[in-house]
Amino acid sequence: HTGMAVYPILDAVHVARTLRNVPEQLRRDLEEAIAPALQSIAVHGDGWRDGPGDGEGHYVMLGEEPSLEGRPQPGNRLSAMGRALWSAYRVTKDEKYRARALALGHYIKRRLPIAESGAYVWPYWLPVSPVSTTQPADPNGRYEDTSHGSLTMSFPLMLGEDGEVFTREDLARFGKTVEFGVARLNNGILLGDVAGSTDSPLAHLGHPANWLQLAPHAPAVRNGIVPFYLRYKPTPGPSELAYLIRFGAGG
Repeated sequence: HTGMAVYPILDAVHVARTLRNVPEQLRRDLEEAIAPALQSIAVHGDGWRDGPGDGEGHYVMLGEEPSLEGRPQPGNRLSAMGRALWSAYRVTKDEKYRARALALGHYIKRRLPIAESGAYVWPYWLPVSPVSTTQPADPNGRYEDTSHGSLTMSFPLMLGEDGEVFTREDLARFGKTVEFGVARLNNGILLGDVAGSTDSPLAHLGHPANWLQLAPHAPAVRNGIVPFYLRYKPTPGPSELAYLIRFGAGG
């Protein structure tokens, strides 16, 4: 997905601008990558739709999967584009990226069901209409897998950390998604969807260390995710190791 390819580049530009001692050649190379990254975002402009609610906006499926043409994108794809938009705003300060990112954030937030535990628990395809305060994620029990769910979570987290759309309470709700869903069995045992369904395929775990990004806002996430690596995956991949180093320790 374009968003997933773009936001790491723009995030790297942002980090390089804020850190000292970045090699000058690396800095120049990253700056030269901005224009192509913005062009990639622009390619998806035809898929943008304002609304349907006040202050909302979203992307629809265009040229992705023929049978789903015109349907609002699933949460993980929306979040990938949202991250790209917000990263573009950070780098360029162009208000058009900010406006769309915030509209997309409002669209997603209003479609995240809240379980009785206080956790966000959502289906792969977000509801077409806004949801009530507390309701089942999906009457048929189809919840988003743990892997894609971590991407869906990452854009709201990004906005919330910058004080936009999502509040501290909202970020804590995502922490409860781990505590009462993904890692609800404790002892390092993780489950394959955001509701913690016991029949969810373990192949859907993906890189659960991604959820550790929530730890500064919901410390209990560490207790759910870190033991999985200590007991069952002692050799994590590079990105997982990075998240474990940065967020896995502390109280």
